[in-house]
Amino acid sequence: MTRERDHAVDIMKGVGILLVILGHIDSTPLACKVWLYSFHMPLFFACSGLVFSVDRYDSFLKFAKARVKSVLIPLVCLGLALALLVNLREQILQVANGGEWSFKWGIKRILASLLLGHRLHRHYFSLWFLYVLFFGELAFYPIVKKGRDNPLLYAGLMVLGIAAQYLVSRHVRGWYWSLDLLPSSLAFLSMGYLLRLMRQKWKDRRLDRLLPVLLACHLLFCALNYRVCVYMDLYAARIGNPVYCLAAAFLGVFSMLILAEKLERLKLTEYFGRNTLVVYAFQNAFSIPIAMDTANTLAKRAAIFDDAVFRWIVVVLAACLVSCVLIEIINRCFPWLLGKRRGAGKIKSIRESANP
Repeated sequence: MTRERDHAVDIMKGVGILLVILGHIDSTPLACKVWLYSFHMPLFFACSGLVFSVDRYDSFLKFAKARVKSVLIPLVCLGLALALLVNLREQILQVANGGEWSFKWGIKRILASLLLGHRLHRHYFSLWFLYVLFFGELAFYPIVKKGRDNPLLYAGLMVLGIAAQYLVSRHVRGWYWSLDLLPSSLAFLSMGYLLRLMRQKWKDRRLDRLLPVLLACHLLFCALNYRVCVYMDLYAARIGNPVYCLAAAFLGVFSMLILAEKLERLKLTEYFGRNTLVVYAFQNAFSIPIAMDTANTLAKRAAIFDDAVFRWIVVVLAACLVSCVLIEIINRCFPWLLGKRRGAGKIKSIRESANP
């Protein structure tokens, strides 16, 4: 029996992955980056917390096996697919510029990247979030199993997690499998689970009236943290002031949840939300570079596209279009990359993942 999809969570994830794309485009205005970095990565952990369930698993071992199938296997498969596409793009550009075809897998570098999972290592690992989420959920399972529906527990874990992350980040700059970010993973998973408990109690309330106040407070804490560290960046293990960071993240995610429930259905963001894993895997190293190549080509052929604003719009739209093409190709032809299988005439998902 499959669970009914939570369309509000899909919308949140869809908005979040679009913000990830914007954040990785160099020409995105700084003010926009200060805002989106304050909550867009916490949003994905929170979405996992919102749908986190221990009832379907009799033991930790079964839970761990399910996460290996839905997170680690796609991580390896998508990592290899990404390496292949990046190599192909590089060789095509090399030939286009008058060079010779010399495709090289660089298998040792790729394996080192996947096995070490160290985002700040010389073997850069672009799918670092998946390792953080995987270990975070494993650590979160026994907490939910014992704590169940105690909101004070999750509120306290949020605070302790961010405080621990602040201390760890002062002494550790990256670690294998990004385990240095485990405290923040637990903090933001707890944030999502706390919002889940709150959500069950506000069903009949008009919380959309709070949106202006929540957004105003969110922007205030963004501005306060800007004075400390410009913007929070989990990749760089930079959170700035832990109080400002947690407040901005919570208010941003809370506002997004209220807005998503108010919208009810938004097909475009739901589409991206259901396919965040594909978009996330390829956006930084493949989709955005292709989009930038497209913008540069258009700028050479038409003066209007040489304008900074037009070029930025072209990059955003082209990156989204490339992402859509990859989504369709993978879902239709290579579903196993995502831990899915074909059966009964249609693709059936092993797990409706809450990951980017």
